[in-house]
Amino acid sequence: MVGIIKKVLIAVTLFTSAITAFAAPDVTKCIGFASIDGKGNQTLAGGVTGGAGGQVVTVTNVDDLVKYCNQEGPLTIIVEGTIQIPNDKSKGTLHVAQKPNPGFSSPASLPYSIFVKSDKTIIGKGSNAMIKSGGFVIGSWDETYGFLNDVNTPPENTVHNIIIQNITFDLSGGPKSETDGVSIFMHAHHIWVDHCTFKNAPDGALDIKRGASYCTFSYNHFIGIHKTCLCGSGDDRGKQDTGFLKSTYHHNYFQNCKSRQPRVRFGEVHVFNNYFKGIGNYAIGVGAGSQIYSENNNKDGGSSFSTVMGPSSGGLKDVGSIGGSSIKPERVKWNPKDFYTYPLESANEVKNTVTSYAGAGKVDFKVGVTNTGFKPVADSHSAKNIQSSVFSLLGKKVTSNKEVTPNNAANIYIIQNKSTHKKIISKNGQIK
Repeated sequence: MVGIIKKVLIAVTLFTSAITAFAAPDVTKCIGFASIDGKGNQTLAGGVTGGAGGQVVTVTNVDDLVKYCNQEGPLTIIVEGTIQIPNDKSKGTLHVAQKPNPGFSSPASLPYSIFVKSDKTIIGKGSNAMIKSGGFVIGSWDETYGFLNDVNTPPENTVHNIIIQNITFDLSGGPKSETDGVSIFMHAHHIWVDHCTFKNAPDGALDIKRGASYCTFSYNHFIGIHKTCLCGSGDDRGKQDTGFLKSTYHHNYFQNCKSRQPRVRFGEVHVFNNYFKGIGNYAIGVGAGSQIYSENNNKDGGSSFSTVMGPSSGGLKDVGSIGGSSIKPERVKWNPKDFYTYPLESANEVKNTVTSYAGAGKVDFKVGVTNTGFKPVADSHSAKNIQSSVFSLLGKKVTSNKEVTPNNAANIYIIQNKSTHKKIISKNGQIK
């Protein structure tokens, strides 16, 4: 009897372990505001897809990167190795528009940023893809006047549908206040920045402002940055930002950052399952008109979790965070669950997940490899409802929707489509 009980216990343990392994978090799926349709002139049916359906190109130098970022139509751009952004303003190689702008911002004042047009996936190859001394600017602009600072309603066909993944942004070498990693401006929408690393930033690392919306920032690693993530550029921008700046920040690793993790004005912003290690001044800044919904984050040492910045008209509602705190939670009139579904880890689980997966080089995106090189999945679970889609990196089309039940795990491959984020089953290297 004792022997039977031991066998049963061993079997239960193995079964439980198998379930736990299979239930590991899907760290490659877009969730949050970038994954939903949006509304008005910021509508994108089905959410962000980036360059899905377009050609795939590989870049190793700044000239090619600029050329393809400014190309019309869907495109997947694979960044290989380190690309150095020129630090000479006079070259003016990074901009389509060079004419002066009488307003606050202009292409000419951002010599270290590459403009990105709609429908692009920019993804790093392997673990060492890097953009050095500059980054990307995403937003509508006019060839004569640059950024249209006084436009309060999103124009038709504003810049949209961009994915940036698996890239390290080393922002050293650029001038203070002009070098950001990713700046999202002027009603741009459906932008997903995922699994990137940001370091050595003289100013911001990842900013969203001036009416941009429907953005997700996930599994990024921010290292030692002062003004980390700005959401909303000014207390006087209420007409332009109210009702916009809808953003989701989840599973990001803020390591020894001083402030703006994020700092929010006017936006409805969801901050969940982030890990804050060694906060300098504060983590979340509650600015004018902000409505921040915070869930199950983990504050590990350092200064305050949240603070009021500027006019005290905003609110932060925190639920379940370790070291978390609310500020005027009654001012938060929305709930993320009314917009999208999302898996929510406990605050105790966050540290392990985030430190394991956040940042560039932490996940093998299988960029630029053929379908014979994927690692077999050692389980016998069936894959149901495989949806027809285009796997752009292989250039093959999925034509079947049928259930695929593996009978030999060694011959079964699960391929992750990096543009549509749907799983495709392959047997013996052949897509089914």
